[in-house]
Amino acid sequence: VVGYGSCSDLTVNAVEFLNYTDSLKNFENRDESDDEIHTYEDFMKSFMFYFSKGAAAERYTPNKELFKSLVAAAKIQSSHRWELGGNAPVMGLRFKREGVKVLIASTMSTKQRTHLIPGVDVTEFEPKEDFVDDIHLIIEYKTGDKFGDFSSPRANRYIIHSDANNPMITSLELLNVNQYKPDLFVVSGLQMLDNFPFKSASIRSERLNGVKKQMTTADPSTLIHFEMASFVEIELINELMVSVIPYSDSL
Repeated sequence: VVGYGSCSDLTVNAVEFLNYTDSLKNFENRDESDDEIHTYEDFMKSFMFYFSKGAAAERYTPNKELFKSLVAAAKIQSSHRWELGGNAPVMGLRFKREGVKVLIASTMSTKQRTHLIPGVDVTEFEPKEDFVDDIHLIIEYKTGDKFGDFSSPRANRYIIHSDANNPMITSLELLNVNQYKPDLFVVSGLQMLDNFPFKSASIRSERLNGVKKQMTTADPSTLIHFEMASFVEIELINELMVSVIPYSDSL
């Protein structure tokens, strides 16, 4: 069983997608990243910081219009491609190719489910009319790619998203781990709770306590793996240290 969440990955080449101009010159001397993405300038500052380090990053923006404009611009690039994404589907599909029986805990649209390979199960979910799959914009670059005065020291990717479903772990209540009695339960996608709209409320703690309950009530024969990712908030890491990591057999 692999949880939680899914998305549609829109991948594009960074150098083609983000045209470097002299107006970006004042961003080049920054030695730290501001990970609050509210404007295009915030986005470019953050991207250039991680590009210069060749470091992976995954960041949330609450600015829906900014995100829509970035997705629209990426869709017209010749390098763009769409894939089924998210930790759970990517890992689940790989497990299936290795001959494993897999259940993915995710709320997926009918369109998204068409990208699964035969034999992969998904938690039952009836999407409402206004349900929209989350999109992750993945901006890839190769070792040695140039962007202004920067040269990337290694190939990597910068991900920006404005998710509505994944931060709420919308598949949590759909999953009864013990119904399947799996050999392995993979907990992933919790980086989506980083910098999301409810971070100042108790909702995040409630959702993580729901994850903790699934982990602690799983059959003792079920091994539990926690798949980490790129985090921003130390507060979220501290919550994971209490609610998730102590109940994991591997990280």
